Amino acid sequence: MKGAIPWWPSIFFGFCAFFMLLEQFGWKPYRNRLEISSSGIRRTFGPALRAKKVEEVAWSDVSKIEVETTDAGPAVDDMFFWIHGASGKGVVVSSEIAGKHGLVKELQARFPGLDNHALAEASGCCSNRHFLLWEKLAS
Repeated sequence: MKGAIPWWPSIFFGFCAFFMLLEQFGWKPYRNRLEISSSGIRRTFGPALRAKKVEEVAWSDVSKIEVETTDAGPAVDDMFFWIHGASGKGVVVSSEIAGKHGLVKELQARFPGLDNHALAEASGCCSNRHFLLWEKLAS
């Protein structure tokens, strides 16, 4: 078999083509799902074929809502919603997923004092900053 073409490039590129076809038919190698319900918000994320990570917070436990912007855009998502819970838990949602699920409208409906001016300022920001949208008043 001297001078023969090795078999491994065919196998390697065959697998690459197979996974590209899977993605064309809707299979995603990474999952990032958001669930908004009447009780709270839950984000499940991670590799499609392994255990997923879960972030969740009940609406009644929300203590602070802020937006983080980065200077990484516009090729990548550069705006994130941080929904902090009273127990130290919380949910981080990218603006892309937030837009798909109507997160801003939900937050505006559930938290009447939400600072829409800060949200608008964050939407136009191109640097690394944090914007406070809402904070629970100390009782």
